[in-house]
Amino acid sequence: MRKGTTETCRCRHSFHAAITTHIQSHGAADGYLFQAAKGGWVRYEAHRVTFAAAAKGAGLPEDFTPHGLRHSYASMKLAQGIPITDVSRWPGHQDIGITFRTYGHLVDEARDRALDVMQAGYQTGIAEVPAAAC
Repeated sequence: MRKGTTETCRCRHSFHAAITTHIQSHGAADGYLFQAAKGGWVRYEAHRVTFAAAAKGAGLPEDFTPHGLRHSYASMKLAQGIPITDVSRWPGHQDIGITFRTYGHLVDEARDRALDVMQAGYQTGIAEVPAAAC
């Protein structure tokens, strides 16, 4: 999402409830969900240091970043067969071309899997059709 823009997204009810509870407990001054200790938005450096410590604790590579989480999530969703048109919306891409240029190779792999499934179904269907029906 670009600075100064807002976006509405759908989420699970449990996630919505957790965010609502957070806002009720901590507020959302100036529209920021997570605020710095002194108020306002959390500076990048503070976020980076906290994330790096958590990543290290989880055994992730030193160069793993929050942006890496976006790539991992989108890649996993495409590998699970979720259409690229849906996945494109989640990271807030302005147009599907951005998503396709980044993850298009995964769509090709999904297409190959789909062809395998269709071929297997076709072969099963042929075996189940009585010869007299042909």
